[in-house]
Amino acid sequence: MFCTFNFIPHVYYVVGKTIVVVVVVVVVVVVLAVVVVLGVVAEVLIGVTVSVVVPTSLSSQYSDVKFMTAECSE
Repeated sequence: MFCTFNFIPHVYYVVGKTIVVVVVVVVVVVVLAVVVVLGVVAEVLIGVTVSVVVPTSLSSQYSDVKFMTAECSE
C-alpha cells in the first residue's frame, strides 16, 4: 500500500511533465505552422493585390482622365 501510494504521485508527476512537454511542443509547432501559412497567404494576397488591383486602378484612373479630357475638349 505504501509503495503504491508513493508510486502513484510519481506516475502523475512523470505523466504531468510529459503532457506539459507535449503540449508545449504542439503549441510551438502549431504557432510556427500558423505563422508560415499566414506568411504564405499574405505573400500571395500581396502579390495578387499588386498584380491585379494596382494595374486595374491605374488603368481605370487613366481611362477616367482620358474620358474627362475628351469630354472637356468637345
